[in-house]
Amino acid sequence: MKQLIRHIHKAARSYSVVDFGVLKICLFTIGLWTGILYARRLHAKLRWIQAASLTSFVYVLYTTFRKLCSGEKERNES
Repeated sequence: MKQLIRHIHKAARSYSVVDFGVLKICLFTIGLWTGILYARRLHAKLRWIQAASLTSFVYVLYTTFRKLCSGEKERNES
């Protein structure tokens, strides 16, 4: 488990500004999603918030695992 966390930290260190921006959007929309569940007047916009949240979450996961895999390839080649 510690090795997995170490690899994820290494991948996160190579994030670009765009990657961190998408991560912030992901966390913000997850917070909105949670808050909207309890606010009736914003409930109509919930699908848009869910879509933005899930899309940014998938992007962050893809970027992290892509960087993890490229790090594995570099380590295996040397």
